[in-house]
Amino acid sequence: MEENVLYQHWYKGERHVFFHEESRTFHLQNHWISYVMRILPNGQPGQLYFGKRIRDRKSFDHLLEGAVRSHTAYPEDGIFSLEHVKQEYLSNFRLTRAAELLKLTDYTIESIAISCGYRDPLVFAKTIKKKYGASPLRYRKTYQLERLDS
Repeated sequence: MEENVLYQHWYKGERHVFFHEESRTFHLQNHWISYVMRILPNGQPGQLYFGKRIRDRKSFDHLLEGAVRSHTAYPEDGIFSLEHVKQEYLSNFRLTRAAELLKLTDYTIESIAISCGYRDPLVFAKTIKKKYGASPLRYRKTYQLERLDS
């Protein structure tokens, strides 16, 4: 059996909880969001995706991050990590790039937000503040002051 449905909630004929035994993947969804988890190689559940609703599929392997790193849960593996999933890696990459642009350019906050994949500058500003403890403008000014002092 390729697919087990552990629990079915029927709303207009749609299932909202899926389990794919072959890929050991759970996909929970409602009309707006999806949450995808997988049983990882060490037997622990790991988050693969949380965000805008996506279509169910038999495998979500494309969401696993496959970067080689020196500090992994299994040294013999070199790739498997409990610390990062692909989605988090992308988010961290976007925020790091945004911080560089804030420090090194005079681009507007809005253009930096858009170039880093944020459609809404307000969401971008809140995300920067959460990550770095300051609004994008304050973050930029603090860095510029540090550059002047050195």
